[in-house]
Amino acid sequence: MMAAFALLSLQENKANNLEIIQKTTDYFKDPKFIEDFVASYGVLPGVEPPLSDEEREILINIKELRAGQGPKVAALQLGQDILNIEGKSNGSLVFNLGQFYLEMDNLAAAEKAYKMAIEKFPKYRRAHKNLGFLYLQQGKLDEASKPLQEAIKLGDKSSTAFGGLANCYLSQNRLLAAESAFRQAFLLDPEKIEWRVGLIQVLVGLQKYNEASSMLDTLLSDSSINDHQMKKQFLLEQARCFIGTGESMKAAGNIEIVRHMGIADSATLSRLGNIYMKEKLFVPALGAYLAALEKSEKSEFNRDFNIAKILVEYEAFDEAAKYVSALEEKAELDRVQNLTLLTMRAKIFRAQGKNEDSIKILDDVINDDPLNGAALVELANYNVDVKNQSKARFYFDRAVQVPEVAYEANISYARMLVRAMKYQEALPIIKAARDIKDSKGMERYYLQVERRAKKASAAKAALEAQLEARS
Repeated sequence: MMAAFALLSLQENKANNLEIIQKTTDYFKDPKFIEDFVASYGVLPGVEPPLSDEEREILINIKELRAGQGPKVAALQLGQDILNIEGKSNGSLVFNLGQFYLEMDNLAAAEKAYKMAIEKFPKYRRAHKNLGFLYLQQGKLDEASKPLQEAIKLGDKSSTAFGGLANCYLSQNRLLAAESAFRQAFLLDPEKIEWRVGLIQVLVGLQKYNEASSMLDTLLSDSSINDHQMKKQFLLEQARCFIGTGESMKAAGNIEIVRHMGIADSATLSRLGNIYMKEKLFVPALGAYLAALEKSEKSEFNRDFNIAKILVEYEAFDEAAKYVSALEEKAELDRVQNLTLLTMRAKIFRAQGKNEDSIKILDDVINDDPLNGAALVELANYNVDVKNQSKARFYFDRAVQVPEVAYEANISYARMLVRAMKYQEALPIIKAARDIKDSKGMERYYLQVERRAKKASAAKAALEAQLEARS
């Protein structure tokens, strides 16, 4: 059963990476946000360099020019004006030039202008903030954090400044700092969905699943959010929270809602199947897995075959047989994959007591591929079950030579010998398995069998001594 849990864990880890809430940094690329951000041409008294009369007149004229002829003409004129008063400008004109460049989507020139404005006036709060937003717009979150921190230190208390910084911290996996910043942004603007989503992402990362789930309840009940894809993301994120709190059937309920909405993809349905498997609800699990297989545009054989292995490990043999049949119909199998599925089907038949059908398939596989390790192991195990040890040895001796199944074959071989109390013969076989994959459990098993071998050897020697004394 441990093998099934290992396979299931692998499937679950992959699935967890497939469905996440949309990144809140998308907000900083929103046209409405950029429009508001670009349009800030004014002066904030007390936190920006004061304007001289000459600079004030230039900005008034530039504002009129921009309104009449657009940002490109205004930028050319402002650039010339800055050159004309070089040495007397304290940064305000350069900052406004950066705004024009940003409006024209000349981000490199805007960045240089903001940096020059900060160089001229280091406490230029709005220049720090806009430089940070510029980096956010480009997805440069590491670069964005420093200017946004500086803007906040200089007194910026806007939700966008805190939200932007929170995203920087989140990208750096500084979750506690991100939580504080998102909470501040949320406090200042509780209606902004980006801050709620960002805070939920952080809470999930900090494993504060109950609080995250409660916030998701609020989002899911918000009638103003009617985007199905967004609802899907919220439902799946809440499902992750339920799994985190051990409420797997609640998680299944959320995924079933997504399924009935008709927007569950293959990975989501596989995840649903995994949940049902953990609860040993084999029929619903099979239904989810079959739906996942149907949804997938192209079969990923290793992933899909692992699902069949999980079903077999859980001894859900009827369900495994149905899944293998569906996989055979869905997938375009090459020769090796076809033989792999045939061997799995033989294993299922043997578990169902259909030994003749199983052996016929395995013989066909071996005739096609004499070194098919899985088939050799299966034939060896069948002969162990029917107590034909000599034939089992024959197949085990061949299977241990196949690298892909050597570990499994050595373990099964050793167990057969231990059950037959042939401890001394089992020791080198256990050692061979240990050489392939060492573990504390394997070391304990080896020592345990070694003690039995010594005990059996001592008992045999004592018996021989008694017989010799009597003779």
